[in-house]
Amino acid sequence: MGTICALDGLIEYSEHARRKDVDRAIASVCEFLLMHQLYKADHHGWKTIRSDYTKTRAPWLVGYDVLRGLRALTRAGITNDDRMKDALEILVAKRNSKGRWIREATWPSTSHSSFGQVGAEDKWVTLNALLVLKKTMKGGVNR
Repeated sequence: MGTICALDGLIEYSEHARRKDVDRAIASVCEFLLMHQLYKADHHGWKTIRSDYTKTRAPWLVGYDVLRGLRALTRAGITNDDRMKDALEILVAKRNSKGRWIREATWPSTSHSSFGQVGAEDKWVTLNALLVLKKTMKGGVNR
């Protein structure tokens, strides 16, 4: 989770102030995510690190899932890396017959919120999924 929060901040900062050291940091964090195929443990036989990493949620103040990882990578300009393939396939498989995605996980906090319901279509999950697919579909990931 700390990795993705740092990457989001670096990407946002880089959009306003181009600096080589920031670009190197972004590349390093992206490589870290890609090295782990966004959700797998390299030191445990490439098994899923945490089951909730494959469940969609919103909003993204804290917490991690493959959609958040994919969104950060595509914002950083990475759209066609083979190590994204499994995560993209998970994302595409979750699209419902209406072309939308549901929220699968709760807000990772004990605070009460009205950010949406688990099990219901979610506009934020759908928006971010579509933004990822718009940038990556040139690679041919289909449902």
